[in-house]
Amino acid sequence: MQRSPGSTIKPLSVYTPALEAGYMPDSVLKDEPQDYYDAKNYSGDYSGEVPMYQAVAESLNLPAVWLLHEMGISKGYNKVEEFGLDLTKSDQYYGLALGGLEYGTSPMEMAGAYSSFANGGTLYQPHLITKIVDANGAVIVDNTKPKGEKIISKETSNEMNSMLLGTFSNGTAASANPYGYTVAGKTGTTEKDYDPEQNNDQWIIGYTPDTVISTWLGYEEADKEHTFSGTSGEVVGQVFKAQAENMLPYSNNTSFEVANAYNTDGKVTASSEDTDDSSEENEGSWQEGVDQFTDDAKEGLGEFGERVKEGGKDLIRGFKERFN
Repeated sequence: MQRSPGSTIKPLSVYTPALEAGYMPDSVLKDEPQDYYDAKNYSGDYSGEVPMYQAVAESLNLPAVWLLHEMGISKGYNKVEEFGLDLTKSDQYYGLALGGLEYGTSPMEMAGAYSSFANGGTLYQPHLITKIVDANGAVIVDNTKPKGEKIISKETSNEMNSMLLGTFSNGTAASANPYGYTVAGKTGTTEKDYDPEQNNDQWIIGYTPDTVISTWLGYEEADKEHTFSGTSGEVVGQVFKAQAENMLPYSNNTSFEVANAYNTDGKVTASSEDTDDSSEENEGSWQEGVDQFTDDAKEGLGEFGERVKEGGKDLIRGFKERFN
């Protein structure tokens, strides 16, 4: 499945290469229309200037386009390819800042890309199969020791983490923040031309230093009867929240090394966060949590919820087994 990633591509195509070019999370960006590309913020408003960490958390479009223009489209294009996404020459334009890809990408590819932030700058190619051994004992597939590639520095990954933490504390995913956990990430949507309030792709990618959860919700073929109204945080974000609250208790629960940029006015500082002990509190209620997750998804998302409910229990059980 290949879909437009919407604003989830901004950290890959704009903000990571900008940090590598010398910008900082507290750098001031232009938040106003430009004559070289027709774009607008979701709200339709603009403030003239905005610090980078706020532009990231609030998923502002105008600063992203301006910044891609300032540093050069080729830098953004090349960086997206380093993150493991397949691009075409037609993707080398300002729409790259907003997810306008000719062929799109997949949730698994995006999970792999965001894993580099969680892994201190090392990209591991995602896979669905861990190992296959045939009846004769021959190993057909072995992904038990994946090889990573360093694509960004630890410093850059920490800077991105500090900004992406703001998405869940003060930004577009605030309503999707899983209770008891500190998560970084990004939301994204693709809007219909005939109605900017309707969208056919909704994304939310959230991660901790241990786990990346990449969630997409949409229709294979969208029309006026098959779209979503509401933001990613309000719709697909609630699926993500249920996933995270029932999966993260079985991860290692490692804390981020850096503080939320919103708490430091964009300065990158070490985190003083203590390890969350909510995993112990949640261990005894795992089955209840799985049931609640699937029931909430079904109730909140209608026909999509029914599909989520069918696969939700297997998803969470598999995740639990992975960490046990």
